[in-house]
Amino acid sequence: LQTPLPQANTVAIKLFIKGGQAAEEKPGVAALFASLLTTSTETRSEEALLRALNTRGMSIAAVAEDDYIEI
Repeated sequence: LQTPLPQANTVAIKLFIKGGQAAEEKPGVAALFASLLTTSTETRSEEALLRALNTRGMSIAAVAEDDYIEI
């Protein structure tokens, strides 16, 4: 599950949520959920959220596949 790289000061985490596009009752729900994870919140715009993550050396991405959602 992991391969340590002593010379790198980086941590990568992926979260897989069972479900995805094949489990949808209405087409597009998984993709909508994934896209909402990387957009604005009530208190921050999408740009402000990405800037806050970037200044800490972080990023976020989400995608809906056939049988899972990956974050």
